[in-house]
Amino acid sequence: MPAITPVRLLPANTTAAVLYTVPAGQQAVVNVNACAQAACKVNIGVGTASNPAAADWMEFEFPLSKGGGALERTQITLPAGSRIYVKSDTASACAFQLTGMQEEAV
Repeated sequence: MPAITPVRLLPANTTAAVLYTVPAGQQAVVNVNACAQAACKVNIGVGTASNPAAADWMEFEFPLSKGGGALERTQITLPAGSRIYVKSDTASACAFQLTGMQEEAV
């Protein structure tokens, strides 16, 4: 299973953003890390639409503080077309990173 080139995002606004989308014909296992550069509340979700629905969030308004640690969700298994969404309630306050493995779907 080949590694995914690490994806990094520091959202400049407070709307939900797509961090990663599993390409057609592929499947993936990913890890998502959120690291606060200022106090904020973060959301991490999984879904298939352009924008996340309320039920797509797996972390919702999780509080992070600068220097207070990070939030990491690991081993998220995704079929083709799935998206990882991220959001912070404070612009430019949280850096998100995604790593993982991707392979042809079986």
